[in-house]
Amino acid sequence: MVATSLAQPPNPMASQLQLLRQQLEASKARMDWRASLRYARLQRELLNGAPRSQLDVARAELQLGDTQAGLGDLAV
Repeated sequence: MVATSLAQPPNPMASQLQLLRQQLEASKARMDWRASLRYARLQRELLNGAPRSQLDVARAELQLGDTQAGLGDLAV
């Protein structure tokens, strides 16, 4: 009897998103807002501008003192 695996092959996009979210959360915990902005922008690009990703970008921009950019991201 041969066992077959029902598990799907790993999804590279899902793995990339998971890694980005981990890096984003770690940078927030360290209060490293430049890194947070970098990861948030990458996440926004990967998720095609999903609302949560917009909020993450805006938060990092506001934390860095870029009010115009932060508010602009919220107005999308």
